[in-house]
Amino acid sequence: MKINGETVDFVAGETILEVAQRAGIHIPSLCHVKGLKPWGSCFVCVVEQFAPQQRIVPACATAITADMEIETHSPNALATRKKALELLLSDHFGDCVAPCTLTGCPAQIDIEGFLALEAAGKFVEAAALIREQAPFPDILGRVCPRPCETVCRRNRVDAPLQIGYSKRVIAEAEREQGGPFYPDKLPPTGKTVVIIGAGPAGITAAYYLALQGHAVTVFDKEARSGGMLRYGIPAYRLPDAIIDIEIDELAARLGIECQFSQTIQSLADIKADAYLVAVGAATSSMMGITGEDIDCVHGALDVLKAIRENRDPKLGQRTLIVGGGHTAMDSARSAIRLGVETTLVYRRSAHEMPAKDEIQAAQEEGVSMAFLLNPLRIEQREKGLAVTLIRMVLSDPDERGRRRPVPLEGSETVIEVDSVVMAIGQTVDKTLMTANAANVFMAGDCVTGPDLVVTAVASARKVATRLHQFLTGQPQVGEKPIFSSNCGNLDTLPDEMFAAFPKAQRLTIPTPTVEARRHSFAQLEASASQAEMMAEAQRCLACGCSVADTCDLRIESDAVTAKQSLVGEHRTYKKDGTHPKITLETDKCIQCGACVRVCDDVKQFHALGYTGRGFGSRIAPQLGKSLAESICDGCGQCVDVCPTAGVHYS
Repeated sequence: MKINGETVDFVAGETILEVAQRAGIHIPSLCHVKGLKPWGSCFVCVVEQFAPQQRIVPACATAITADMEIETHSPNALATRKKALELLLSDHFGDCVAPCTLTGCPAQIDIEGFLALEAAGKFVEAAALIREQAPFPDILGRVCPRPCETVCRRNRVDAPLQIGYSKRVIAEAEREQGGPFYPDKLPPTGKTVVIIGAGPAGITAAYYLALQGHAVTVFDKEARSGGMLRYGIPAYRLPDAIIDIEIDELAARLGIECQFSQTIQSLADIKADAYLVAVGAATSSMMGITGEDIDCVHGALDVLKAIRENRDPKLGQRTLIVGGGHTAMDSARSAIRLGVETTLVYRRSAHEMPAKDEIQAAQEEGVSMAFLLNPLRIEQREKGLAVTLIRMVLSDPDERGRRRPVPLEGSETVIEVDSVVMAIGQTVDKTLMTANAANVFMAGDCVTGPDLVVTAVASARKVATRLHQFLTGQPQVGEKPIFSSNCGNLDTLPDEMFAAFPKAQRLTIPTPTVEARRHSFAQLEASASQAEMMAEAQRCLACGCSVADTCDLRIESDAVTAKQSLVGEHRTYKKDGTHPKITLETDKCIQCGACVRVCDDVKQFHALGYTGRGFGSRIAPQLGKSLAESICDGCGQCVDVCPTAGVHYS
């Protein structure tokens, strides 16, 4: 017979799967167990038969006949295989990867993994795991607004874990043990890369490219490294010393050459094999209203940079901050620390404010806030500025649920201040001339627009992968996407998923008193002890699958880019953890029957069987008992044949 055009000998009675395996040809199967009678339930092992007739057949249950011709990966076979996998996924209730990593973290850091290491006191290993996806654990632990905590499923029990803060403590603990530690670089490739911008995107790309053995040079127009990390974030959130460690020391240790106070006009002036532009969004946006060109009207980034450089930001005694994001809050809380009477206005309500998590702290420190107000014009007066504001009202929600602020006619009001700070957004001031060439890449805010630091890190790491592929002559496919099935959104999950977890207090991070905060740029959050963070990490629900890396359902679904669609009635949360050795997770079962058959035919214990009929059929112990009440002795043969985590070791 022929498989994929090659003539192969066979023995009478052999199946297509057996012959293919002997020939070294992979045909996936989720229900087949060597030594047991073919079952043919999953239909993932389908191949296309062309002779003696053309049809789709299951390889595990189809006996070979003379002159048979088979294609294992024909378009029809792959399409049928993909559909079979998608049908299985549609009734598979489980997460391959925890939502904090998959949807919460733009850099897709293995959060569940580093929390488990932290809980065990393995801080050096935890830091190394973080650096696989992001090179700055301490910086991210201080400045990231922690979208991972928003989707943390611990929210359904009590409160989310201190995920962001854990990164800081992990980095601090690593330094106590002699760190930071970095992986060994690969041998030199002889390839050179020039990066424009020493901010989070530029240094992230430099890190991953240097580890691959490429020679990297970074240019920046500022006198020091960090970009917006150093010049756009107040010292009370991110001290210089942390930037020095996580950027400057990183660059020195990996041999990354950094040239500062360099303004590059054209990439043609610098010779390299490849270039990466990562200049960031370092120019404050303005509103386009009358009077914003007056000297005492500043961009927020100019103010924050002046403060970081110990220069007078020229705010006077009274300032008005316009905006509702974290840059607006940074500007307002910095002004308070300089002794400036500060008012912040935002054109939407407090509920819509992007930095609403800082409202209480800012008000405690003395920032006055006025919502649903927007500047109309600014006028120079003898003793300062007169700012005309207009009251706003929110429209009905649009198709995305967003309510647009609309001016309320006749509601103008005037306030007098010494300065106005525009914090309504940032743009890229990119005058650098770049050729539209295959060896020029871009990353960070100059691609996405102003975004989170962790988003810039993620963007740069992904671009560094493509740039490395370019330098080594590989197809530029970038990083392989993470495949994961998913149980659903946080608010749609069944209550029984969380019923077994006792409530536990979320660790509270101490902060200085309000009075101390008003007068100091010292760091805002104190450090927690390692013991406290180990206890906090133990609150993790470990939402990801413990056997995700070896799960056949995941591996084969990923191979054909199968998609999960939980439409209509499907199985939901159901676990039996009563047995001391074996856990039965019916929610992840795909009804392949392998556990039942091996227990019946090999072990001859008959501990498991099918209950119900049709789509409601489930595998369970006999007579409605728990697994602990059954005759199961925990031999593990069912675990060995399970293609998912339907049954696994406790």
